[in-house]
Amino acid sequence: MLKNTNVTVMLIDDEKKLLESLCKYLESKKFKVLTAQSSEIALSILEKIIPDILIVDIMMPEKTGYDFIISIKNNRRLKAIPFIFLTAKGMTQDRIKGYKLGCRAYITKPFDPEELISVINNNLSQNKNINNIRTITTEIKRIRLIIENKNMIHISFTSRERSILVHIINGKTNKDIAKNIKIGVRNVEKYVTRLLDKTHSRNRTDLVKFAYKFYKELRANDGNRTRE
Repeated sequence: MLKNTNVTVMLIDDEKKLLESLCKYLESKKFKVLTAQSSEIALSILEKIIPDILIVDIMMPEKTGYDFIISIKNNRRLKAIPFIFLTAKGMTQDRIKGYKLGCRAYITKPFDPEELISVINNNLSQNKNINNIRTITTEIKRIRLIIENKNMIHISFTSRERSILVHIINGKTNKDIAKNIKIGVRNVEKYVTRLLDKTHSRNRTDLVKFAYKFYKELRANDGNRTRE
């Protein structure tokens, strides 16, 4: 269960009375609330503060709610903010347009404030789950990278094995490698098998990826030693 005291909601609506009453209601439910009577005011606030969710009216003067959302979708810093459309426009085509822009819900005026609270909490819970998944995925990739780099730096290769790795990364076949370094194809196959075992690669494609990372790591380490 989310604690509303940790949640900041931004309300964007040109109807002053609705804005004030909805703000008071959300604050009574322990939400932190930001308000704006136009898209321009909202964008200026967003330069300083990023709320957890936006509640956006569609029919506003000068710039509509659709236009406002398009503006933040083009802003790398703001485009991930979830938003709900709160509007008197309830036609199917309006809803389709809203969902195409990525709105999490479409609430038609007049509405029950408790419905809005439920929709806000539901969407923030979903967003929290998505963020948790992203965090876990990023951490797994980071750990895997550390392990791969550690394995690379500690693997010892003979000069012949390194030579063959260079040929592999350049896309040479076993026959091409044998001709270039003047040994039999069967011997090249043995070296490739040995390299697969040493690098724990499943196939030649994995070995190519390993070879690329290995030499990239070597160049980076050589560069660091030169600067030292």
